[in-house]
Amino acid sequence: VLTGLRHVDSGYVSIFGYECNERNEKVLEKTGVVFDSRDVLPAELTAEEYWELIAKMRSSKNKHNKNQLLESAYKYAAELEFDYFSRLIGDLSLGNAKKVQIIGAIMHGPEMLIMDEPTSGLDPRSTYLCEQLIESLKKKSCIIVASHDIRWAQENADAIYIMHDGKIVRSGDVKDVIGDSGRLIDTYMDISENHR
Repeated sequence: VLTGLRHVDSGYVSIFGYECNERNEKVLEKTGVVFDSRDVLPAELTAEEYWELIAKMRSSKNKHNKNQLLESAYKYAAELEFDYFSRLIGDLSLGNAKKVQIIGAIMHGPEMLIMDEPTSGLDPRSTYLCEQLIESLKKKSCIIVASHDIRWAQENADAIYIMHDGKIVRSGDVKDVIGDSGRLIDTYMDISENHR
């Protein structure tokens, strides 16, 4: 809905003051998206070719400089310890394909970053590096993460929104949502028990 790929069933959603009922170029210019699927990536391109394509698209409206975007991509690749630049994306492991997608989503410095299960498929070291990268991006971007990883949410989120059947059933900063239980999983289990 936030990226204009799906329409709202009811209500109103806006980002940066723009309604999100259709694909809005002004919203897309300021947004980066990481899906929980490698199917959104062109398997027949290399990582370098994919980032060049993203840089070309992002710079076509003179909003960004293509060379600066590519420099940014390689900087983030170094931070995520990714160095399979000339290997086809379709031949990469799930974790490395996820890194390619993350880099493509952040290379233009989005004001809003939407991530679906950002660490799925990553090994423990890559998960740590990704967490460090997300933490550094929080200084410049609003980051929305959809995740089923309760531990990850408790350790990394500033605010939590627990949803059930498309509705927010609990929200607030992490300490408020956790409450006296001390663990987000306990809060989640209590909520899920009440909504069975």
